[in-house]
Order: sequence, then structure tokens, then C-alpha cells
Amino acid sequence: MILNATILAVVCISVLSNTALCQMRLFEEDPYDQMTLDNANDNVVLKLQPLDLPNRQLPDNPSPNDVLIVHLLEK
Repeated sequence: MILNATILAVVCISVLSNTALCQMRLFEEDPYDQMTLDNANDNVVLKLQPLDLPNRQLPDNPSPNDVLIVHLLEK
């Protein structure tokens, strides 16, 4: 009985410590941008490498023919 309780405690501590290691605080993460897709794409939010934009601002009147190259950080 004591052995079972000890094993359970070790497993619980191991799971909790692994969970804590995986969850970084926001300020500890590398910088990223987010892009939200439209309804046709299920409003998926993509995590991207920071975009190369002047002063980190989107253009006021972008042309529909402009190309924006993005790099996904995760799927």
C-alpha cells in the first residue's frame, strides 16, 4: 500500500513538473505576430515570425496585388 502511494506521488510530481516546464510565460517566449484568417478558413489564428513592416505598422491602403510573405512558427 505504501509502495503504491509512493509510486503515485512520484508520477504526480513528474507530470506536474513537466507541465510547468512546457508552459512559458508570455514575456519569456520569442516575439511573434498573429494572423487571423477569414470565415472561409475557419477563423484560424496563425502564429508567425515577426513581420518585416516599416515601424511595425500595416500600410494604410495596401494594394490587393501586394504580396506579404509570412513564416509559420507552428501549425
